[in-house]
Amino acid sequence: METDSKNGRGPVDSIPSQGEQAAIERAMALHRRGQFSQAAQLYNQVLESNPANADAWHLLGVIAHQTGHHERAIEQIKRALEIQPHFPKALNTFGAVLIALKRFEEAVACLQETIDVMPDFDDAHYNLGHALAELGRMEAAAEHFRRSAELNPGVADTHYNLGIALKELGNSADAETSYLKALSIDPKFANAYNNLAVLQRAEGRLDEAAANFRLTLAITPNLPEAHGNLANVLQDLGQLDEAIASYRRALQLKPGLHNIHSNMLLASQYQLGQDSESLLRLHREWNDLHASPFRSRWPKAYGNTPSADRPIRVGFVSSDLKRHPVGYFVKGLFENLPPNDIETVAYFSGTADDMTGSIKPSVGIWRDVRDRSDDELSRMIIDDKVDILFDLSGHSAGNRALVFSRKPAPIQISWAGYVSTTGQDAIDYFLSDTYSTLQHEEEFYCENVIRMPDGWLCYTPPDYSPDIGPAPFRKNGFTTFGSFSNPGKINAEVIR
Repeated sequence: METDSKNGRGPVDSIPSQGEQAAIERAMALHRRGQFSQAAQLYNQVLESNPANADAWHLLGVIAHQTGHHERAIEQIKRALEIQPHFPKALNTFGAVLIALKRFEEAVACLQETIDVMPDFDDAHYNLGHALAELGRMEAAAEHFRRSAELNPGVADTHYNLGIALKELGNSADAETSYLKALSIDPKFANAYNNLAVLQRAEGRLDEAAANFRLTLAITPNLPEAHGNLANVLQDLGQLDEAIASYRRALQLKPGLHNIHSNMLLASQYQLGQDSESLLRLHREWNDLHASPFRSRWPKAYGNTPSADRPIRVGFVSSDLKRHPVGYFVKGLFENLPPNDIETVAYFSGTADDMTGSIKPSVGIWRDVRDRSDDELSRMIIDDKVDILFDLSGHSAGNRALVFSRKPAPIQISWAGYVSTTGQDAIDYFLSDTYSTLQHEEEFYCENVIRMPDGWLCYTPPDYSPDIGPAPFRKNGFTTFGSFSNPGKINAEVIR
């Protein structure tokens, strides 16, 4: 989980004019020291004697923005711009206020106008980069963050936000350079350590990532996301007890972090000492805390009336319809379902790759939902009149568990991505087999367990797989074990 900057920059350095120079300068000195009420009093005194002082109106707007009174700031800065229409610093602050109000398209237009008036205004480039990033226009955002850094290279926050944009564009090497530059300017920039570590973890540099998450926590010990991120790395390293302790610390600080809670459940699957009964209890705790509040909002009725004259519409929600085990599990399924009897709808919330492209043609309706909120995706599923909805993630990474908590389909089934109960009241069935869910374990599932007669999964080997050869045992005289799975699953008990 990365952290990022959310506040536009608006300088307190407007140059006053005419006979109010001394009063404006005194007010600005108070303003810079954070004595906002005293500064505002002086700005207002200036305006009493000269209501056309654009600097005083602008700086009053800056104070309103800095104290969270954004609508008041809009009105005051508009007064400044009525007096002085091409006032670049007022235009820049106006853009920053629009960002704070999440009016990003308007902010882009305003800040572009600022740059047209004053092309080398570093704060305006920074704020424009911020607004563009919020709109997902990362290439343009990176361009303006980079220009801001060229104009004023000593601002850590600019390099940090450039790193975020570059990382989103897939340029990890330059993103790392930008984070390191931010840290060279501000060695106590906790979020920069955090985001650098997120990047390092994604590249498999686990020891470096763990060290940087610990540096984050040395600076901000009560940052729950950093505790969760450190826990993820510790799980990758197979240090499960330490990982779960870090997850628990994150949840103590912020109990509503459902994704971190899901990560803890996944790690608990691999922890020695857990059994089906304890895992059910842990999963029910997740349900009670995160899912139960949505129960009162479950649809009272669905628009998909049962009929023998139409195909059943079956939906699949996953971020893993790509080069991921789940992608290889579902590819053959989609290719072999009878289209006259079953209509398929895929709700894909991940990042596409070539495997995604090979799966997509076999699906009836394909929806990219990465940027959809849980409420939006739930409404989409209801509008699509899905009869049966499959959750292909459980509590694994990239899950949309809270969509299922909203019960957007009359029948919901967990399958393929998680070998345990989800703990959710909203999930009706768990699709398994006699080997993955043993008969005596069934009582520890809150879902009804449906067993396939043989295996519950059918794997489509990747196209680069080598031909199957003779067992190495015949030549070596001993058995060699190997695993391509999460290293957190491998412990002393498994080896024994």
